[in-house]
Order: sequence, then C-alpha cells, then structure tokens
Amino acid sequence: DLDGKPRSSTATCYGDKRLKRLYFGSASNYALNTEARGGGIIELIAPKIINYGCLNAGATFGGSGGSIKIRCKYLINYGHILANGGVKSFIFKIGKGGDGRIAIYFENAMINKGIILPKPY
Repeated sequence: DLDGKPRSSTATCYGDKRLKRLYFGSASNYALNTEARGGGIIELIAPKIINYGCLNAGATFGGSGGSIKIRCKYLINYGHILANGGVKSFIFKIGKGGDGRIAIYFENAMINKGIILPKPY
C-alpha cells in the first residue's frame, strides 16, 4: 500500500437467495484500482426465454456479483448466465469478491445445456 494503511480488498455479499429485492454488487474497496466494480442487475420476465449468449451480472477485481432474476414458463439455456464475484489478484493484493445471486422461476420446463454460475435458487 502506498500510504502504509491496510486496505479492504474484497466486497461483501448480501440479499436473500430468492431475490425478493434485486441488488447491485458492491465494488471492491481497493483504492488504487478504479476499475474494481460490482455486478449489475438483470431481470427477465417473458413467457419463453431461449439464451444462446451471455447474461452477465458479474463483477471485476474483487467486487461482489450482482443479481439475475428470471421468471418464465419455459427457459432453455445454451449460453452463460453469470453473477460471479470478481477475480482475485496477487499482484494488486485483491481477494476474490463474493458471488452474486441468481433466481430462476419457471412454470413448465427448464433445460440447461449451458453454464449457470453461481448455482441458481
């Protein structure tokens, strides 16, 4: 640390797994890196959702992941659904951020041929 003071380098997790309320992820308190951001918020409500891409509410550099809430009748996932915490760095002395939350509510069917991280509620 440049000024000799210890730094908190990771962000904390909060919120409930059902995502009654959606939260942004917290940024890391690592003062030397202005790119250390928390994850965002994604809420999808539709009859049928087919994902071939990436839904990403993840964080950077030790920030905590955000929230993803999906409500539908059918969900087919071939892509990525991510709310991961930011990576850790030994060089910048940043710990890994806490993972965010993913809640998926479906009525009829969910087919997952892709990646969902962290494990959804």
